[in-house]
Amino acid sequence: MARLTAPATAGQVKLFLIEVNGQFGEDVPSETNPHCSKLKAWEILYLAVEQMEEKERVHAELLKVINEEFGQYDVEAI
Repeated sequence: MARLTAPATAGQVKLFLIEVNGQFGEDVPSETNPHCSKLKAWEILYLAVEQMEEKERVHAELLKVINEEFGQYDVEAI
């Protein structure tokens, strides 16, 4: 299990999201939104972080959502 810790930069969060992508199926329900699939949640979160500068710090609330959604997947240490 890997989790992002604050402070995390947009670049670190993008790497985390890229590493978890592919570890779940399209039809897996989202942890944070029951009306959404995990794939859709991934796309939304990735697009939010993609707009940021690499070194920009990601807000703690966004890190919390990402951890709730994807913290149970295996990734290399970030």
